Amino acid sequence: RKIRNKSRRRINFGFTTLRKLFKSSEISQLFDIKPLEAIMEKLLKRNKIKAIDEYLLMDKGRCRYRLDFAIFCRKGKIDVECDNEKWHCLQSQKIKDRKRDLYLKRYGWTIPRFEGARIMNNPNCCIKVLKKTIRRLGGLS
Repeated sequence: RKIRNKSRRRINFGFTTLRKLFKSSEISQLFDIKPLEAIMEKLLKRNKIKAIDEYLLMDKGRCRYRLDFAIFCRKGKIDVECDNEKWHCLQSQKIKDRKRDLYLKRYGWTIPRFEGARIMNNPNCCIKVLKKTIRRLGGLS
């Protein structure tokens, strides 16, 4: 039977057990490693920061970009990005990220990017940066 990938995250290679493979109905159930976005979502909720996960940014009736988290403030919008180092260190992805960030900034978005190691090892620093950005943009709307 199919194992669904509801999160639409890319999976290159991962270790799992045969038992988990047969019991899983969704890809995230296969691995013991929580995705960065799940960790960030927990951090945002714990700090009472209202965010919309996997926010679709539409352009001319189609999805232009999928934001990890969108936070709407009184004076602006924040796109919180959780960057996996393996993927986002590739030159081709860096170019795509720059192009994406320029597009979003043109439409009033502020884009803090947090590397996986920073989210895992120093989550309080990530929250501190977000709270400061939220204050600068007039607080949550």
